[in-house]
Amino acid sequence: MQDVEYKLLWLLNAMTLPIAHTDERYYYDGQRQEFFFTIKVKESPNALVILNIYDLQYSLEIESDIAVRLERINDESSEIVEIPKLNVDDKVDIQLQFLSKIEGTYCHNDLLKAVYDQQDACALDEIPLRNANLEPMETYWDYYKLKTVLQYLTRFTESIGINLRG
Repeated sequence: MQDVEYKLLWLLNAMTLPIAHTDERYYYDGQRQEFFFTIKVKESPNALVILNIYDLQYSLEIESDIAVRLERINDESSEIVEIPKLNVDDKVDIQLQFLSKIEGTYCHNDLLKAVYDQQDACALDEIPLRNANLEPMETYWDYYKLKTVLQYLTRFTESIGINLRG
């Protein structure tokens, strides 16, 4: 898989996690021009594991630098930006757009109900294909989801000057 594709999939995962999923947070570091994420250590609430986009732990020096700069993330001068997660309304909208393209198919009403009833505990993937009879549709859903979320990703990356190719 090419680096750009990997970054897009990584960003897709970051944006589509449930908002309530707070143990992991995803960021872009403008100073280093790198994506990374943090994982809270359950045994020690103030401890974070900081990993780069490829799930590799940084050196202690870089990790310490990022940890210090993360404390100042809300400062205007901060070059670290948290990757925003899609909210439930965004997820519902994407799913309803997809379902409008397959209207009249088996279990359409059940799928509509599942989409409207979802909670934020669900990631974007989990709702429309809950019915096992619709598994053949999974490829179409994956393509549609990627294409649609790419629009959100593009707006976000352009708004803060992220170059995915760099």
